[in-house]
Amino acid sequence: MVDLAFVILRNLEAAHQHVFQMSAAGTERLRRFDRIVGSSDLSTAERRAIMAVTERLRSLYSTRNDIVHSPIVLAYSVEGARINSRLTKISREGKQRDVSLSTIRKHADDVGQCIGKLEELATELSANHGKNTL
Repeated sequence: MVDLAFVILRNLEAAHQHVFQMSAAGTERLRRFDRIVGSSDLSTAERRAIMAVTERLRSLYSTRNDIVHSPIVLAYSVEGARINSRLTKISREGKQRDVSLSTIRKHADDVGQCIGKLEELATELSANHGKNTL
């Protein structure tokens, strides 16, 4: 996000401050970044491409919070002579839900793809708009 903000604002210090210091984190950071993109002189297509990625990140954010803030425990159950184990998330309300490592890995991969797309867009826009990258 700093690379894209730098291309838009043409000021590395301002880009860094907007992304890291002027917003608490999470969805607020994404909203602030969207405002920078929305008020930029980028083309409508360029703004839409960036905002599609930030919208996807916003949709992934609740899953991130669920993973990070819900304790994950290894639960055991006995079925006949077998002992089974499973990963379980416990919500603030005490509700338990099964979770798999593949679900967590998929989420990390989805976020990684979004970050990769933002990096790709920053490189493309930097080349198109004749500005240096970080």
